[in-house]
Amino acid sequence: MTFEVTEELTHEWKFGEGACKAIEYLELTFFGVNIFTHLSIALERYRNVVQPLKRPMKVKMAKILVAVSWGIPSVMSLPYIYTLRLKEQSNGKPLCTIVEMPWIWVDKLFITIELLGIFLVPLMCIVWMYIIIVKRLYERKRQANVVLPQPTQTTMRAAAIYGSRVSIAVVTVFVVCWLPFVIVYFVRLFAGSESVSRSSPLYVTALYASFVSELLTPMLYCAFDRNIKPALIDTLKCRLRVVIPSDESASDTTGPQGRCATMVRRTSAQSQDAPVAITSSLRPS
Repeated sequence: MTFEVTEELTHEWKFGEGACKAIEYLELTFFGVNIFTHLSIALERYRNVVQPLKRPMKVKMAKILVAVSWGIPSVMSLPYIYTLRLKEQSNGKPLCTIVEMPWIWVDKLFITIELLGIFLVPLMCIVWMYIIIVKRLYERKRQANVVLPQPTQTTMRAAAIYGSRVSIAVVTVFVVCWLPFVIVYFVRLFAGSESVSRSSPLYVTALYASFVSELLTPMLYCAFDRNIKPALIDTLKCRLRVVIPSDESASDTTGPQGRCATMVRRTSAQSQDAPVAITSSLRPS
């Protein structure tokens, strides 16, 4: 972000060609890592909702997904090390941007492979899986209304509504924010790589739309998570929520919260049993 903001404010790349290749290569790689990470999350949600009888995803499988999420974008973005160059603008200042490869067909082949492998195919898979997830949740909601007791029906209806809202919100934000980059690659495919430079409005819009996606996605997960949302609201309000169990035997006194609750109860009990002593200790001498 520091390099991006500096380049946007000064309209100049001041860090040399080596940094241009390294930093922009990493940035373009992280775009793919981001999309493949969302694909892995969608896959796990798909397994949990659509295939609930299957065994939970093992740690080994999770490690494979993480390795794939980093490995494929890193390899597919390697040609950028060659195509990223410092190009002089009309005002004489250098700008780190993408130039075309020597052979046009190689350039178009690379753009096509990256467009399909990094953007279109993962995006379509993510949208498809979330559509199936929402559909399955509502099917279970209708089934619950027929064969299950009323408390269970209420729980399943709430779960269906909650899961559907999260899925729809996440996939909508993700698709809307990453659609400009798909447009950028289509324009480069048909009009040439240099048709969309680093300073063009289309590229800048796509770049900051991806940053907005990174900002909104974790906020959406927190806003819709019933376990995280209360703590998040308390944190934003600079407020500490302490829940004291009514039965001391049922509380966990080994952890920090348990010890805190026990101390509060003991202090309360002492203040009821010995009000005179506490009053006398607070009275000025």
